[in-house]
Amino acid sequence: MKHAFFGIKYVLTTFVIALMFSVGARAQTYPSKPIKLIVSFSAGGPNDVMARILAQRLTEQMGVAVIVENLAGGSGVTGTLAGARATPDGYTLTFGTTSNFAVLPSFRKNLPYDPRASFLPISQVSAGPFLLVVNAQIPAKNIQQFIEVAKKQPGVLNFGSPGIGTPHQLALELLKMRSGVDITHVPYPGTGRMMSDLLSGRVQLAFDVVGTFLPNIQSGTLRPLAMASRSRFPSLPDVPTMAEAGLPDIEVAVWNGVLAPLHTPKEVINRLSKEVQMAVTSPAMREAFDNLSFQGESSSTPEDFALHIDRELKKWGEVIAKAKIMLTD
Repeated sequence: MKHAFFGIKYVLTTFVIALMFSVGARAQTYPSKPIKLIVSFSAGGPNDVMARILAQRLTEQMGVAVIVENLAGGSGVTGTLAGARATPDGYTLTFGTTSNFAVLPSFRKNLPYDPRASFLPISQVSAGPFLLVVNAQIPAKNIQQFIEVAKKQPGVLNFGSPGIGTPHQLALELLKMRSGVDITHVPYPGTGRMMSDLLSGRVQLAFDVVGTFLPNIQSGTLRPLAMASRSRFPSLPDVPTMAEAGLPDIEVAVWNGVLAPLHTPKEVINRLSKEVQMAVTSPAMREAFDNLSFQGESSSTPEDFALHIDRELKKWGEVIAKAKIMLTD
């Protein structure tokens, strides 16, 4: 019995040492081949641009090619599902966004992926806080004056968005819930025509990132009312946040970040998180953020990003349920 005990102990000790050696070797050798970064939408959009600049930075930092692959389709489902089903070895990553990780799951309960159970968050990359603007013909200089105007004519003012179920519409519904105003939602097939009608006065207000509105704010055609963010935006230092204007709990941003399939080794997740955080501080990334009116998240750990996704899922799930929003497709 004594010899058997020591035999088992020897085997277990050898196994533990071998496992530790294997983990250490894997951490030291990763990455040893190209890494694929899946973008679940077509090339050319803000998230695609951001992903490509990030991929270039990671390529330079890690010494292997990081290649962006656009897998559009199904409102982001096609690419996200491919990312969830990839081998969990750190060589296939997903560039997650507000749409496919926080909004779509509340609309479609039968999604073939789970935003939390199918992935391990690595790091958030950036966020584009929303700004509320009105056509300059509206006699309101700030958000409280606008609420007074809207309450005097319920259902008359129109809000433009680039589609049903977009973060833009959800921002409006959140504003309506917090302020008690009755505003009519007018969805458009994209931002272009919506902006045209906003400038002409056919719709009177809209939410979007600062860069969408900035030229028209500077020309005086649009008037900024409030930032739906925790802090003021650098290029509009005089525009208050919603909280400063008396409407707390209205924080809206489109965001993106990097995730890996479930069961990806922890040491690989931690390595990638450090690399992404380093990349976000680079001049190329900061220039991209400025051009797109996004803000970098240079200290987002896997735990931070996981909590952020959880908060977003809860918030938008509640808004969608209370507003009874349904996708038509």
